[in-house]
Amino acid sequence: MKIQCKQCHTFYSIDESKIPERGAHVICKKCNEKIIISRPQNNIPNSADSLVRIEKLLERIAISLETIVELAHDQNGDNDSTPQPDSEVDSHETKSTSNDNQRNEIIKSYLDKRAIQIRRLPEPNASDDLINSLALYLGDNYDAIERLYKMIKRTMQKGESFKLHIANDSQKAISSMCQFSHRLYQSAFLADYKYLKSPQFLITARSSCLPHVQNFFSGQWLERYILQKMIEVVESHAHKQGTHMKWSYLINPQIILPNEDDFELDILFEVQETIYWVEAKTGDYQSYIDKYSKMSKILDIDNEHAFMVLTNVDESVCDSLSAIFSMNVCSIHTFMDSFSKVLTHDESD
Repeated sequence: MKIQCKQCHTFYSIDESKIPERGAHVICKKCNEKIIISRPQNNIPNSADSLVRIEKLLERIAISLETIVELAHDQNGDNDSTPQPDSEVDSHETKSTSNDNQRNEIIKSYLDKRAIQIRRLPEPNASDDLINSLALYLGDNYDAIERLYKMIKRTMQKGESFKLHIANDSQKAISSMCQFSHRLYQSAFLADYKYLKSPQFLITARSSCLPHVQNFFSGQWLERYILQKMIEVVESHAHKQGTHMKWSYLINPQIILPNEDDFELDILFEVQETIYWVEAKTGDYQSYIDKYSKMSKILDIDNEHAFMVLTNVDESVCDSLSAIFSMNVCSIHTFMDSFSKVLTHDESD
């Protein structure tokens, strides 16, 4: 194929098979002018060829996906067929027995003896793993994410847009807020999200007003976080002691009290047949003083085994609040230690 420089009219010969579909250019050796080269029309694949190539590519993708599904199925089948150690047999691999219907009967029996009926238990949901994961990240990084969390909570009722300037926050806080925002956006817990880096350091986002999102930020996240931390504490104790610790829980059980009033508890947790009651509050807690004082008597749970976990409270006032509430009041930061101490004391009895 021959090309000609438009400036000095010098001819050059090139191999047209080496010309990419998008075209190319060369520099004239005589006058240094750029010569634009277009691929000859007859070398451009027609639409039929393109469709064939796309069809083959889609077929390869479909085969790959089928292979992945089969491998996952085989792996799950292998896991299901693996014999599990009996709960009564000592095992260095399994130190605690997880929540199941049989263990839940212990909690149900405890309530039944106190004339408390269970009206309804939440059904397992496909989104539980996602909610637990988001809750764990928010709880573990609460101090760093608190400003973002409060902004979302303030704007979520109407699904409003917001801007959050984070230039004066620590590097950890900036990183945590950006990571959490990205995860929320990917999961549709934020309707929009964008982060403008230096020099703006600005998060722009729009809250979602979907019911399950509002439920999460209104307090569900703290309940799920606490539950995961309780399991973590129990399993840590079991590992240190090298013994089995059987446990179970009910989360958000709707109950009917002896006087036929309805009530919803946050968490009832049982370890070795000892019952622990936990209430979680992300907002005002003052209005719950009288209600929880009465409930602890109905449940027949002393203040050492009844916990209230708060996100916005000074550590210095927790002891005073504990006396007022007749509950073990602690912050999100101190709950694990408080629960661990009570658990240790119960195990030593």
